[in-house]
Amino acid sequence: ACGGDMGDSTVLRDDATNTCFTDKITPAIIETAIEHRQVADGTFETHKRPVIIREREVMRIDLICPEDQTPDFIASLQRAFKARNLYGGPVTGTWTAETKKTLFDYQTVRGLDTQEPTLSVAQELGLAITPIKR
Repeated sequence: ACGGDMGDSTVLRDDATNTCFTDKITPAIIETAIEHRQVADGTFETHKRPVIIREREVMRIDLICPEDQTPDFIASLQRAFKARNLYGGPVTGTWTAETKKTLFDYQTVRGLDTQEPTLSVAQELGLAITPIKR
């Protein structure tokens, strides 16, 4: 592990790639199906069985590692949000409550339900290198 429990999610490290990530787990949805069956004597028996409506899903979200969340990175994030009229606070280079809220709101509308800065958002804002796929 990366050694970090950063708010709402546990930050893990992929040793093979030396990158950080978290897993977003969506639990399965299971309902009980009730069936009434007629038996030989003409009466009915009730049978219950679980039915999986939606399978459990695990989505890996690549993160900016805690040690890479430097004051320069945070200040750049604040400036990027300011340039998009999403952040009204000062550029401090520290994780202020307003910075965290702006980041969370920005990521949530993109389906990234985490308080940690994600690699995809950092790339979208021009703060991280986007690998070229060949």
